[in-house]
Amino acid sequence: MEETAAMKTKVSDLEAGLHHCIVSLEVEPPSMMSDLFNIYEEEREKVKEMASKIERSDKEINDLRNMVVDLQTKVVELLGVHRKIYQL
Repeated sequence: MEETAAMKTKVSDLEAGLHHCIVSLEVEPPSMMSDLFNIYEEEREKVKEMASKIERSDKEINDLRNMVVDLQTKVVELLGVHRKIYQL
């Protein structure tokens, strides 16, 4: 959970950086615009990668939760079998 929160914070930071690049593009002279656009593209790719990692992390967390539920169900079933054996 902490890792997911940290990734979400990083994505927010990268989005803020992208916004800064866009604002800079409107103010800077044309010669710097291509450099800023390249930086913008690089940052945009980083945001996409981070978003993908967050999605994968969320999916992994959900998968782990499902595994825990399955294990809990199996433990309850085994306890039931155990009781039946001792009742015999």
